[in-house]
Amino acid sequence: RLSATYVNGNGRTATITSATPRSGESFSSIGSRGISSEFTEEDRQFEKIFLSLQKSTDLVMRTLPSFQVQLMGGLRNAVHQRTPESIIQHWKGLISGCGVVIQQTEALKKRLSLIKLKEPGVRTQASFWGMCSNFSHSWADMIEQIKYGPNSVPLPPDTRARLRPIQQSIKETSNIIYQSPWHYLFRPMANNGPTSFP
Repeated sequence: RLSATYVNGNGRTATITSATPRSGESFSSIGSRGISSEFTEEDRQFEKIFLSLQKSTDLVMRTLPSFQVQLMGGLRNAVHQRTPESIIQHWKGLISGCGVVIQQTEALKKRLSLIKLKEPGVRTQASFWGMCSNFSHSWADMIEQIKYGPNSVPLPPDTRARLRPIQQSIKETSNIIYQSPWHYLFRPMANNGPTSFP
């Protein structure tokens, strides 16, 4: 924990103790309450990653649960219409892949909620960056299934429009991490980034 003393508007001295940012509050807004002068360039870089991860995970959780429900509906229809087994298996694979992304996202969101300002060691914790990698990789795997799956799988017509903002956000997050001092802890993708999703 980090304590900082500052003089408030009426001249009295107050002490603040930093903790997990409140909902919707970034590290910068905590800093603006009195400890911004102690923020280093490394702090700013980590905050940028933190905020980008927050944005990406929020987008996933706003979009994928309902998308997974649609996929389940597609599977039910395929079974009802006696669709070939290979197509049934692809539907099941998509649903499973979507579920993995949701699980990885929930785990990362929980970890992000526990991060404290200037938390000792978090920036070099392999477990934290491993969660970031798993999140990014699970998304890339799902997109691969969508892009290269059989055309006979009728995905919802707005699939690309709904998933593109997530793709752009995760790609941006990955790029920020690659350009940070902790890039070596973030396991790179084989093609150096998430699959493109036009």
